[in-house]
Amino acid sequence: MTSAPEHALPSRAARRQFTWQSPDGLTLAGCEWSPQQGGATRTASAIPVLCLPGLSRNTRDFHDVAAYLQSAGHHVVALDYRGRGRSDWDPDWRNYTLAVEAADIDAAIAHLDLQRFAVLGTSRGGLHALAMADRYPADRMAAVILNDIGPQVEMEGLRRIAGTLGQQMTYGSREDLAAILRQFLGPQFPAFGMEDWLKLAGQLASEEDGRFVMDYDPALANQLAGLDDAAPLPDLWHLYES
Repeated sequence: MTSAPEHALPSRAARRQFTWQSPDGLTLAGCEWSPQQGGATRTASAIPVLCLPGLSRNTRDFHDVAAYLQSAGHHVVALDYRGRGRSDWDPDWRNYTLAVEAADIDAAIAHLDLQRFAVLGTSRGGLHALAMADRYPADRMAAVILNDIGPQVEMEGLRRIAGTLGQQMTYGSREDLAAILRQFLGPQFPAFGMEDWLKLAGQLASEEDGRFVMDYDPALANQLAGLDDAAPLPDLWHLYES
């Protein structure tokens, strides 16, 4: 699978792609942005920033913010979970869990030798950030930024994700995917124009044999199958306090 067209990406910031090994032997992928030469002077506060994406998302979501942080002197890293982006798909969908992904994240931190860092977590990435507060002391994980997530998870949001995850993976073109995104998500993003929808399409999918294919394993949907409205959602406030 080829990468998304460069013109579809949010940023042209200089970055390098890297891989690391999961504890169970998968090859996982990420991107990193080194502090920009000639940018802001690095200070003690310009610590590395680790970016963790949403459930079915990938590193391309962070290109804009990474360019900004890079220009401010930060080293920025973004990870693709197993089964997403450029990372290997897991032959057993039951491994697409927060616990297994947490071990993958820890392996990436060790691989990159991140001694002190901040975490920017979007949605599922924010859940990982909350859990990491139990694994990393404050002198290592110095800050957390939560995006589109908090300590109280709403069942309505989970149902909305479950209703679309893995349902349609292939589109005729980037324009086709952009039109579908605008149709279903337009009310949530009323200020978006077609260029914004095309940009989002380029973040979500890559070109393969003339088609646009979503960049995640459709088996990921099994993790949200059979949601039980009566089942209590976990209490995350103690992690938030950490």
